[in-house]
Amino acid sequence: MSHSDIKIFQSKLAEHTAPSLLGIKCAGLVSVRRSECEIHGNVRLFNSRAAETGLKIRVLSEGSRCLMLLYSESRLSASLNAPERREILRRFGYTDDLTLNECLDRLSERLRTHSEFPHEIGVFLDYPAEDILGFIENNGKNYKLCGCWKVYSDTEKAARAFENYDKCRRFLRRKINTGEDLYCVIPRSSVFDRGATKPSIHRYLIRTFFSFHKIFKIFLLTDELGYCIIISNSINSEVILSAGEAVKTAFRAILRKERLWGKLKRF
Repeated sequence: MSHSDIKIFQSKLAEHTAPSLLGIKCAGLVSVRRSECEIHGNVRLFNSRAAETGLKIRVLSEGSRCLMLLYSESRLSASLNAPERREILRRFGYTDDLTLNECLDRLSERLRTHSEFPHEIGVFLDYPAEDILGFIENNGKNYKLCGCWKVYSDTEKAARAFENYDKCRRFLRRKINTGEDLYCVIPRSSVFDRGATKPSIHRYLIRTFFSFHKIFKIFLLTDELGYCIIISNSINSEVILSAGEAVKTAFRAILRKERLWGKLKRF
C-alpha cells in the first residue's frame, strides 16, 4: 500500500468523519470509490493504529463504492442502548438481545438489500431520536432545518452541532493539508468516554502531559475549535460543547493549581 493511498484515505476520513475522530460524535459514515485507494488495507491499518483511541472502522457495503462506518465502540454501544433509540431499532427488527456487532451485521444486511438508506441509520449516526422519527413520519419532508440531517425538533441545538462539526472538519483538514499524520492528531479515548467524571478528566489531562505531552494537543484543539469538552456522569450524558468563558476559567484554575499554566501558550 503506497503512501499516497494512505494519505487519500486519511483525507477522506478527515472530511467525512471528523466529529467522530475528535470524539464529539459516536459514529460517522464515509463512502470511498474503489478506484481511489486500497480500501481494505487502509481499514486494517486504521483499526490497528487507532486501537488506543477506541475507534474502529467497519465496512458496511461494497460495490463500485465502499461504505464504511467509523465509530467509537463504547459510545455507540451506549447510544444504541438508550431507551428512545432502542424503541426505533425495534421497529426495524433489531431485538433487544442483539450485541453491537450483531446490530451492525443487521444494518449491513439492510444496506445491501435496500435501494435507499434504511431509516434507522440515523440511530447509528447519533442523530436525535425526535428527528429520526420526524423524518420517518414526514417521509423526509416538512423539516425545519437541513444540515447533516433533517431537523424536526430543536433547530438551535442542531445548528450548534452542525457548526461544531464544520469546525472539526476544518481543523482536521488543516492538519492533513500541512502533512500531519491523522493518528497523531486524534485524541485518545479516555478523554471522551461516557461516564467519566470531570475530576477524572482533569487527572487524565494532567497525567498525560507528563507522560507523552498529549495535553498540549488536547488544549490546543479545544482552543482552535472554540469549545471545551465536559462529560457528565449521568446515564444519558452527552459530550457538551461550550464556548463559555466560565468553562475555560475552570480549566485555567486547574492548570494554575498544577503549575502548568505557564507551559500552555494559547489556552
